[in-house]
Amino acid sequence: MGNDARDEAIKLASRLRQAGIGVIEAIGSKSLKAQLRQANTLGVRHTLIIGDQEVKSGTVILRDMTTAQQKTIPLNQLPGLLG
Repeated sequence: MGNDARDEAIKLASRLRQAGIGVIEAIGSKSLKAQLRQANTLGVRHTLIIGDQEVKSGTVILRDMTTAQQKTIPLNQLPGLLG
């Protein structure tokens, strides 16, 4: 994850918290696979994946942890989908 993606993830987490949506951040050196495994262990229902490409396109990948299906959505639609 590049610096732009990390900064965007932190901003997004803040915006979601302000909207009353609980957030656990996993920003660090763990691989994406390890982070998803940790989210599954914690019983997280949805995960958001943000990388450099998502920052450039103004999107985020929303992953349903129960079905493992994921879709790319615009950032501005996110609070309505999770709230």
